[in-house]
Amino acid sequence: MRILWHLISFLILLVLTQPMFSAERYALVIGITGYPKFDEEDRLRFADDDAREFAAFLETAEGGSFPPSNIRLLVNGRADRDGIYREMNWLGDRVASDDLVYVFFAGHGMEDRRANRAYFMPFDASSLEPEARGIRADRFIEDLKDKISARKMIFFIDACHAGASVSVKGLTRRGYGNITPSLKSWWDERLKNTGELNMGFFSAAANQRSWEDEDLGHGLFAWYLLQGLKTLGADRNGDCRITAGELRRYLLDNVELRARKKGRRQSPFVSPAFEPDFVLAYHPGCTEPSSPLGSSGILVDPQTGLMWTRAGKRRGANWYSANEYCENLTLGGYFDWRLPPIEELEKLYDPKKRGIRDPFQMTGLWVWSSTTLEMREFFTPSNRRPGAWHFNFELGQRNTYFLDHALHSHQTLCVRRSGE
Repeated sequence: MRILWHLISFLILLVLTQPMFSAERYALVIGITGYPKFDEEDRLRFADDDAREFAAFLETAEGGSFPPSNIRLLVNGRADRDGIYREMNWLGDRVASDDLVYVFFAGHGMEDRRANRAYFMPFDASSLEPEARGIRADRFIEDLKDKISARKMIFFIDACHAGASVSVKGLTRRGYGNITPSLKSWWDERLKNTGELNMGFFSAAANQRSWEDEDLGHGLFAWYLLQGLKTLGADRNGDCRITAGELRRYLLDNVELRARKKGRRQSPFVSPAFEPDFVLAYHPGCTEPSSPLGSSGILVDPQTGLMWTRAGKRRGANWYSANEYCENLTLGGYFDWRLPPIEELEKLYDPKKRGIRDPFQMTGLWVWSSTTLEMREFFTPSNRRPGAWHFNFELGQRNTYFLDHALHSHQTLCVRRSGE
């Protein structure tokens, strides 16, 4: 009787917990650069690699451990109109309602101004006749929802604009017309109040372009999407998780900043239906928030909310060299690093350790600050020269030094405001 009871209990438990183990993860990942029916100068250069890198990230533990067989990767010639719908049908035959589906599209989008309709452009679509082989943007998402029964579907679209690729200051625009208003209007009508998780990240806001960046070798939106998920750059609270809300903030801040530095405007946006607490990436090996967060040479100090470079750099650099290093630094997907003012440096000092706080790593004694002042020359006090405060982490004290001089023990730490 006891054995029978244990067997019944096990079967009941199996039935109750079955949904937890039956949920699967699927992805449709599309990236197109070739476009044989576009003029050569109008073809994109990085969208296929963006798609490949996104698909590879999904296979990692941080990205969710999507089974490789469940990731349907279509690049260039395989991403023609028929191929895209063939993979939609493949997913429709396999995906259950409790499963999670990601959809990534990097390529051209085009607006047919005669009919006031927006299209995603497959590999075989023509720039002259988008309606012939293009996929209407609203129907693309609607067809996915109709064919695939998953209640959780998340879209990442780097194709809100279409047309020629024009090189300007290292940037190539992904299009002429903006299809953002059409997408937003359709989303409001089709997906509101469904009780499902239907969420989208889009590369640019209304009346803006979506750009490719020669220096990065990626679409601008796709680069920061990948950096935010893969490097913990978007982790604002240091809990080793990247939520949708954190990613939205990271994309908006960094895409806008990078585009602005190139003399352009691009502001990513999200769908009206949005779940900010949904976890998109988890990095179990990172440091928990009880101590500063370590990731890719970056530390986030929970005491001050500042993000620092982990280790001192540019040993023996004068102030000008140190300042230039921070201003030109690209780390963790961020471009807005700066020298810290002297007050921020002083907060890193640990009097018990008589050195810089753990887990910072630094072998030099002096670190430059951004706080400058006029200094008198020792032998000719009437002469004034520009100087700056620097901090000695062995003595725990500040001092001043001329900007164009350097000690061998001088090092450089760079800082930025976390979450900005």
